[in-house]
Amino acid sequence: MGIDADKYTILGGAGTIDKCYIRVRDFKNDKDITGRFSFQYSVEILVNNVLVYTDYKVIINQSTTHSDWKLAYDHIKAELTTQGITFTDKI
Repeated sequence: MGIDADKYTILGGAGTIDKCYIRVRDFKNDKDITGRFSFQYSVEILVNNVLVYTDYKVIINQSTTHSDWKLAYDHIKAELTTQGITFTDKI
């Protein structure tokens, strides 16, 4: 499961990786002392089946500790859509 994307923005917008495949790895949940949950995962960017970049994402204030592929992929797709990047789901 992953996403084919026309490009992926890296280093806070300083660069892009063109024609890439995006996949999610390494889920982790945490709860801080105030009771807020965070859902963390890594995003691997591949070009021609070669890992070229790893990005780390955190979603804060989750109401649950449930790790979910759909949550991670929905988060990535929302970012791509906001940036106007064309992508296709790969199952």
